[in-house]
Amino acid sequence: MTDHQEILGPRLTKGEARPLETQAKRHYRAAGRNLARFAADLRRLQDGEAHLTRGFSSFGAYAEHTFDGLSAANAKKISVQGAVLLALEEHGRISLDEQTSQLPGATGLRALSVVLSQHGEDAMLAIYDKASQLRPGRAVVDSTVNLAVHGLLAPPPTLDSPADDHEPPPATGEKPVDVVDQDEADDPLEDPEAVHELHDRLIEIRRVLDDLGAVTTELAAVRGRKEALRILTDLLEEIQELPDALAAAIASQDTD
Repeated sequence: MTDHQEILGPRLTKGEARPLETQAKRHYRAAGRNLARFAADLRRLQDGEAHLTRGFSSFGAYAEHTFDGLSAANAKKISVQGAVLLALEEHGRISLDEQTSQLPGATGLRALSVVLSQHGEDAMLAIYDKASQLRPGRAVVDSTVNLAVHGLLAPPPTLDSPADDHEPPPATGEKPVDVVDQDEADDPLEDPEAVHELHDRLIEIRRVLDDLGAVTTELAAVRGRKEALRILTDLLEEIQELPDALAAAIASQDTD
């Protein structure tokens, strides 16, 4: 027996591991459903402007104060995931209350959040439906979202050489390039969390700008002006935190 095994104790047998795995899977499923419900609740609180009711100028500051251990940045990301879940439930794809309803997996939910922020609700629903068909009876994950994105959304323009423009599409059954988590797959030495943090902030700024543009037609009404002010406050908060997120993303890729 090695020193490592002496410290940790004897290795589990298959008979010992099996019931522990079953218990862990049950706890994992329960944790995932509870987190999904929390994300939906958080989104409802944001949409209902609970932070203003409680005297906070921004939702991030309100969430950080209200929920111990939750940062403002993570609250915003979870809230976007909550928007995905509420849209899926509203359109009959899932049920947050029914235990038998299959919810998206953690990675799938994050990928769908990106689709929602970049392409809107209709595209997100179409991607979810396609991803569900690719993985029937199982949770939607990032890999199936990526496959659905490649099948339903046009790829973004690239700066590749002309020869690359005529590269044939991947063969049937071959996994396309990951368009959501490419950074994680390409460079194992980087800190993906810092890069994702920057990416999420940029997406959030883009979303807030879209919201601000949409409300400009309603500035004649008092509610429209209040909504524009709320959106502008969120935008300024995101921009204020952007330099730190950029610095962290750059530092995470510094291999020197």
